Amino acid sequence: ADLDPTSPPSEGAIALFLAKHGRRHLRKRTLHLLEEKCDRDELRQALIERIVDELRRWDGTADLPSGDGTQVYGLLRLCCQLDSIVGRAIITMRCSTGHEFPEDGLFLFLNNNSDSFCCDEYGNGWSSPIRSESDGKNIDASKFDWCQGLRMQDSDQRWCFKLPSSPIRVFIKGDGQGLPGLIEVRQLPRMSPFYLAAHEKCFELLERWGASCCQGFEKLQIVDGLPSRWYFFKASAAYSDELVKREYPILSLPTSVRLDLEGGIRIDRGNKFFRFAPPKLVLQGGDESVKVYCNDMPLDYTQASAYELPTDIPNETRVVIEARIGEDVIRCRSLSLVEYFPWQYQIYTQQFDHFGYYQPNVDNNSVGVAGALVQGVNYPPFNFNTFLPVQGKQRIFFVGKEPGQVAIWPLDSLPTDWLPIWAISKGRRRSQAMFCGTSLVESEPTPSMCRDRKKLREWKKILWHDRKRISPPTGDRLRDLWKRFQKEAERVKG
Repeated sequence: ADLDPTSPPSEGAIALFLAKHGRRHLRKRTLHLLEEKCDRDELRQALIERIVDELRRWDGTADLPSGDGTQVYGLLRLCCQLDSIVGRAIITMRCSTGHEFPEDGLFLFLNNNSDSFCCDEYGNGWSSPIRSESDGKNIDASKFDWCQGLRMQDSDQRWCFKLPSSPIRVFIKGDGQGLPGLIEVRQLPRMSPFYLAAHEKCFELLERWGASCCQGFEKLQIVDGLPSRWYFFKASAAYSDELVKREYPILSLPTSVRLDLEGGIRIDRGNKFFRFAPPKLVLQGGDESVKVYCNDMPLDYTQASAYELPTDIPNETRVVIEARIGEDVIRCRSLSLVEYFPWQYQIYTQQFDHFGYYQPNVDNNSVGVAGALVQGVNYPPFNFNTFLPVQGKQRIFFVGKEPGQVAIWPLDSLPTDWLPIWAISKGRRRSQAMFCGTSLVESEPTPSMCRDRKKLREWKKILWHDRKRISPPTGDRLRDLWKRFQKEAERVKG
């Protein structure tokens, strides 16, 4: 059914896939339960939710039909850099999978095509844009027939990726996945912006649906970058799917509420995460009536129904995340954040000294290196927030959230009584602002009573007077935060 654990389709599409592909495997009462006109909605919903949970835990591995080993399945997903001013779309393609990528990357071939393609792991289940091995350029995905789909696999047929056939492709902003531009998803989001690429045969129905069931629905004038006879649309939100869900299941809205943990670095297969890399909370299928709480404290969403955890969560304690409608808890998740964890092995049988020579006899007191582990050496703590590209005698301006909080590195030492929010690398012609705060929630500009007029003037000069010479950070959320800092700097009197 071309399913992907990293981007499940809507519940309605899941039910259609199950009824179609499970005809020979499922009982009649189960098939009847999956039919669209079934009256037992609660039981049907529970069944589909259970299946979606199973799908999200699947890593894409399945037995080959020949019985000779296994194959990893994934999706080919379209990504779009859209320039609506000049009417141009740059469409690339990435691999998406719940499985770990090979360390040396993927080398793929198209069926009935001698050309070879490659990509590397990007993060969060995504690959880098697929590029041609012949010239190293990203492939132009608009050259393929999206209505027919396509299939790529490696030479050993152990990896297989499909672009499912569809006359409609749904896109959302890729900020939540750490990707630039727009990314393709398998279901329509509820109460949030989305984009559509659609074949001309869908045009009439989409126009009627957009006018009656969507907010801000409009056709974009894209003259370059789309396949022939395809159009691009955008909308602020969709309120109903009644006109389109039977004809195009991909436009079905979610019918249940999900609370998922996305991103972060897990310590194990459970929900234990490193404190420096916590997950984001993503609410799927909710509307304005659904509120999210962390240990009974309400959370504010940042974008696309994503929520950030508070920064003051204690270590090694159970954190309860709840989605509520009024006083009723409709979804619940739990996790914990860990600062340190014990290594599983105390004595390393193979260890090397600081010259790289093998040490035959080692114990827990030996000084040496075993892989990524350094033993018996006192090393300084590493500050992840100051890991910046610095060239030559380039200066870095660290700026805090309160007026007057500014340090110029390397002339000044790094601040210890306040946390930098922005690191601005000064260049000859153009400077670049980079976010280095711990979280967006804790990084809002805050008025202060600083009496150091020199520091106040420096803070204002960097953020306001030099604003046209500083390139803003990437991403909508960071650009909005940067603008709020500029407005605060404009009000500073110094």
